[in-house]
Amino acid sequence: MRRLLFSIFILWSVKLYTQERGTQPVVDYKINPTGKTYAVVVAISDYSIYRKLEYAHRDGMAFADWLLSPGGEVADRADLKLLINEQATQAAVVQAFDWLNDKCKEGDRAFIYFAGHGDVESKSANEPGYLLCYDSPERLFAGGGAISLNSLQELITTLSLKNTKVVVILDACHAGKLAGDVVNGRQRAVENMIYYIPDPNVIKILSCKAEQNSREEPNLGGGRGIFSYYLVNGLKGLADLNKNNKITIAELERYLEDNVIKATAPIKQEPILRSSGSKMDVFSKVNPETRDSMISGNPESPSKFSMINPRVINDNYLYGIDTSTRPDYQRFNEQLTKKRFFIPSDNCAEYYFNKIISKIAPEELKNEMIRNYAVALQEQAQRIINDFISVKVDEISKSGKKILDEYKDLPTYLERASALLGDEHYYFGYLKSNQYLFESLVMMATKGGIESESDSEKQLNLLKKSLVFNQKNPLSLYFLSSLFASQFNQKDSCEFYFRKLLDVNSTWGLPYAKHAYDLARYFEDYDEALHTILKGWTIDSTNTYLINGLASVYFYRGDYSKAIDKYKRSLSIDSSDAIAWASLATCYQVNGENELAEQTYEKSIKLDPDQTTSYNNYGWYSYLKKDFQQAEKLFLKGILNNPKNAKLRGRLCRVYLDQKKFGKVEAQIKVLEELNKDDWRVPFYRACIEALKGKNNQALKLLKESFEKNFDDYDSIEKTDYFVGLKKDGSLKKLLDEYFEE
Repeated sequence: MRRLLFSIFILWSVKLYTQERGTQPVVDYKINPTGKTYAVVVAISDYSIYRKLEYAHRDGMAFADWLLSPGGEVADRADLKLLINEQATQAAVVQAFDWLNDKCKEGDRAFIYFAGHGDVESKSANEPGYLLCYDSPERLFAGGGAISLNSLQELITTLSLKNTKVVVILDACHAGKLAGDVVNGRQRAVENMIYYIPDPNVIKILSCKAEQNSREEPNLGGGRGIFSYYLVNGLKGLADLNKNNKITIAELERYLEDNVIKATAPIKQEPILRSSGSKMDVFSKVNPETRDSMISGNPESPSKFSMINPRVINDNYLYGIDTSTRPDYQRFNEQLTKKRFFIPSDNCAEYYFNKIISKIAPEELKNEMIRNYAVALQEQAQRIINDFISVKVDEISKSGKKILDEYKDLPTYLERASALLGDEHYYFGYLKSNQYLFESLVMMATKGGIESESDSEKQLNLLKKSLVFNQKNPLSLYFLSSLFASQFNQKDSCEFYFRKLLDVNSTWGLPYAKHAYDLARYFEDYDEALHTILKGWTIDSTNTYLINGLASVYFYRGDYSKAIDKYKRSLSIDSSDAIAWASLATCYQVNGENELAEQTYEKSIKLDPDQTTSYNNYGWYSYLKKDFQQAEKLFLKGILNNPKNAKLRGRLCRVYLDQKKFGKVEAQIKVLEELNKDDWRVPFYRACIEALKGKNNQALKLLKESFEKNFDDYDSIEKTDYFVGLKKDGSLKKLLDEYFEE
């Protein structure tokens, strides 16, 4: 939900006399050794009739938490009234205010905090506005359900006449249905809230200027207003810049400016701190342990980039847009919602963005358009990354066809998003890193895997470019480690990037499973593979991918019965993984349990008809059984899902070669040649045709050409009758000795 938030923090220290001009003494606004501190905190996100807010309730609870901390100095929970959502009816709020008035005496301090909807009711320039309680009516606040700022002012005056120090925090936003819609009440209400309270001896801390929006970030503290987040963190100790266990007004001001402006860029949100006294006045005490813990935890860093939602609907901005531009502005937002970014070219977000961006007068709205467009462009990529890191079967076991369908446009989206934000934005590197990551994944899915040395190098360069922009990108490290195993056979590099990934996060189970698989399959290091799995199990012994990883280690070690047991255990936990079913079927196959193998292959295909792995393995099983009709059918289905999968087309060539259907073999070779003219399969299968026709010299020449192109299918030479003539005259052995070691 989009919300426009206006936050006002006003600290009032009312005195019964006027301080003389000249040198001002340092005033400690917090230290009251003779008095107590009381507080009323009202925070409403879920209204009975108004649209819901996102994080007002969380902001209120966070502030209450600070009040109860040593720095807040509310000594007893009974001295704080916390009203959240439906608890905050008008009657309950009025009752809490009465309680506060009754409790506070001379020398005490009173906190009043409100987070929720607020607005003016009429067009009168003198009307201060209302704070809307949970049960506020749609209009006519004077009829009940709302707290007028006049009433709030009376309470403040009453408390101040007792010589009670008063802290007022108003974090109120426009409700979207009221007089503010037509009289610029969105800004006027804020200005009234700020300036209605008299100025003498007042400290005012504003989340933003009146013409700006205060923003929210879902990934700060589980979802918080950015200003509120940094305000509370600052008060807990991060604003204690000189670490003297006290926070001055100047220190708090600098901390808010440094962090809020940076976190909301490129949209301007500039906190304001105003004081009639010295900025060297002490504002609050600090608990050193809390401060040091906050510093070591680095709580101010967002966990990931996401849309910072304003607290009113975007339609409230239309007053600043020329009437001729408004329809295109609305169409732009509609296309963002529909995820139509570039197609069709004359009715997409990009088209309307370029058409109107130069016509948008309010700089705030222009910046919001840029940021929201950038965020919308990266949302799908972020969801995929989150699902992968969360080890969701639907993402990790996704078929090549689905990967292509869902990933193919993401590099373009991410490139555009990074360009919109600019290379000085803190999120630029993150977007560029993911752009190159998804380029590499699309490349892999397109070919059904990396099929040539040039492909391997391209993949390597893309992943390394990803790490240039974000050296801690976990998926880039994950795939880079595996790439060095599967394509370069470099164990040291595989291990190096696996360790770097663990340095980023050692509690993610999936890398342990993948690394164990790589160690077993490509390096035959079964002991280290088992050791890796066991380390992963200390994190999560029920992680199905760790169980599958152990099963794969047993499979490549030749312990097929143990592999079967582990795959069955994994599938008893989560039976939705089509690849695990296909792997189990392969185990049955090599273990001689053909009937179970066929049943399990069928189950895998039924579970995910788009999964190429199932067709590839089942088709090869059928080929080995000499069931060429079934093998052809399965390979063709797999090719239908992924027409660019070279491995499937190569195996289909084997089916046709065994039947001497040379025309069909040549048809597949031509497709392979179109896909990649450097594919070793092109000359190799032509060599097979020539050899079967008795043209040994031509076959030998073509074989030599295939060996120079990363050939890796020795079974097609050793375990077939394609090259009988070359084997008899010794020319095949001579050629093999020339290119390959024993």
